[in-house]
Amino acid sequence: MAEPFKSRIHKWFRLTVGAVIGLWGCASAWAANGVDGRVPHQSGLIELYVTGGVFMHPILLCSLVGLAIVLERVYYFAKARTNTRRLMGELLHALQDQGFEPAQRMLHSQRGPIAAVLHSGLLRAKKGPEAVE
Repeated sequence: MAEPFKSRIHKWFRLTVGAVIGLWGCASAWAANGVDGRVPHQSGLIELYVTGGVFMHPILLCSLVGLAIVLERVYYFAKARTNTRRLMGELLHALQDQGFEPAQRMLHSQRGPIAAVLHSGLLRAKKGPEAVE
């Protein structure tokens, strides 16, 4: 069964905050080493960050939050992939052999948006086609 939404958001938030704090500490250490605006033996990107001053911290923070959101979405959609043909075959088999209740339980245990839509439709199937739509 899928992890509750609130728990996933809480876990994502803790990971993001941890990454931001860690990178903020590294950036502050780099900035402290380069008080004169130059960081010896470092790449040009770090030199630009240090010479950018305090305005670079919010830019870095926004970039990290954006990257965390993109990575979370990639992970979510990769996990939500389902084999639709296999799912429909299992659903039809369960409906023909066992009825509505086992088919609903089977769809409830599946992950992904297609299974959720089919499960919602089966929950309203006894109310007629208008309720299913």
